[in-house]
Amino acid sequence: MQISTPSFIISLALIAGVWLAVAGAACEADGPAIYQRKIRECSDTATPEHRAWVLTCIKNGNPMSDEEPEDLVNACASTGYALHCPTITACYNRHQSHAREACPGEEW
Repeated sequence: MQISTPSFIISLALIAGVWLAVAGAACEADGPAIYQRKIRECSDTATPEHRAWVLTCIKNGNPMSDEEPEDLVNACASTGYALHCPTITACYNRHQSHAREACPGEEW
C-alpha cells in the first residue's frame, strides 16, 4: 500500500495537533496561577547612581585590551545594576502571558 504525500502530511498534522492540545492542557494545569520571583528593580532615585557608575566603569575600562567594547559595556551595566538596584519579590500571572501583577496582600 502506497501512502500519498498529501494524505501523509494531513495525517501528520492531525497527530501533531492532537499531541499539542494534550501537552498544552497538561502544562496549563501545572502550578498556581500566580508565582513569585526575585528580581532586581531600579527606582527613579537609584537610576542616576546606576548610570553614573556604569559610565565611570566604561571610562575606566582598558580600551586597548583584547576585550570587545560591547563585553565591557555589558559587564559594567550588569555590575552596576547589581550594585545599585535592590532585589524585590515580584509576582506574575501564569494565565495572562506571565504579566506582572500585585502580590497577594500587596496593593498597586
